[in-house]
Amino acid sequence: MLTSCISEDCRYTQQLQQQQEQQQEQQQQEQQQVAAATPTAAATAAATAAADLILFDSAPAADAAGTKAGFVATAEIQKATDKQVQQQQQMQQQQQMQQQQHMQQQQQMQQQQPQRQQQQPQQQQKMQQQQQMQQQQQQPQQQ
Repeated sequence: MLTSCISEDCRYTQQLQQQQEQQQEQQQQEQQQVAAATPTAAATAAATAAADLILFDSAPAADAAGTKAGFVATAEIQKATDKQVQQQQQMQQQQQMQQQQHMQQQQQMQQQQPQRQQQQPQQQQKMQQQQQMQQQQQQPQQQ
């Protein structure tokens, strides 16, 4: 953040933005880790399947092992994909909640600002009344 803030509202908004940026970076890193793990899981399953094929001499057994390996690889890919989809959904839900909270906080801040502005004129009126009373008290003494 380049801008500097004096008011509490402004500082609070800045803190919110920084927290959101940090969370987004963290979520991106997690996504990249899952994406990197997905091909690895599939490759491991394929390598296991290939190893199973080498162990069997007969053609029917090799076919069965190949089919099994295909199922295993598909299942691994499906697991990784499901996990990725689940994480994306969680991220979207978190972002929506953060946006809603931010909106609510902004509304509260906007509601508070008019109240503060109303208080200032009232305080000024009180000050003026006090000054007038002091002046009136001084005038009879001068006469």
